[in-house]
Amino acid sequence: MTSKPSRFSDPYSDWHGCENLFKDILDQEPIDLNVKDYRVIFARHLPAADYREGLYYIPHCLDYIRRGQEHHTSRYPDSLLWWIKNYQQHFESDGQWENVLQAITQLVLDLLTSFVLFDLSEQQCADLGRDFDYSIGPYNQITVHEMLDDLTIWTEYAGVLEALIAQLKALKTVNHARWYVELAAHSRIWCLLYDPSTPLDNYANKERLFHELHTFESLQKAEEIARSITHSEGKSKYNKLVLL
Repeated sequence: MTSKPSRFSDPYSDWHGCENLFKDILDQEPIDLNVKDYRVIFARHLPAADYREGLYYIPHCLDYIRRGQEHHTSRYPDSLLWWIKNYQQHFESDGQWENVLQAITQLVLDLLTSFVLFDLSEQQCADLGRDFDYSIGPYNQITVHEMLDDLTIWTEYAGVLEALIAQLKALKTVNHARWYVELAAHSRIWCLLYDPSTPLDNYANKERLFHELHTFESLQKAEEIARSITHSEGKSKYNKLVLL
């Protein structure tokens, strides 16, 4: 465990004039930090923290994500996996690369152990700017979706993806089965978001994962479990979103 940093080095010199912002983050206890703070610390291509400074915050950030119970926002700072990959050589030099990959894998698996559906009213959706057609879903839905999306971007996380899919396909619990269906449904949007500038290996990763998630035998088993349980809880609207 590294000690808490007293400053942020701004390794790419992108945060000129942000000393007060840095001080506000550094003065807080890690338990009090939120996703906006972590987006500064690990900002993609312009992180506030260098390797040693960010290393202190990694376990706190993972714990922050793990504690989430969000229905319309994400606790995942969308730069975290980029920052970790960016400092891969440093992690390897410290003998910590495999450990941080295992920590990421365990975090996602921890999020998948619970599957509780939120069901927002029409007024709640209006207040949140959320389409009422998507008023129902599992807590931490956006967090898990965004982490899965980012894991497909870089080949460095191929092992993490393999471990996660193997766990889901094993269908050891009802909640894993339900998340399997949820993630299979989410992966369908990848076919609609084509960007010509995206590296081909990114699409290869997404295509492989898409087919893994839609393996007929595994998906059929998961659907049978998820559909019956969801119906019993009076949440048939959710079935229409992901299963039909």
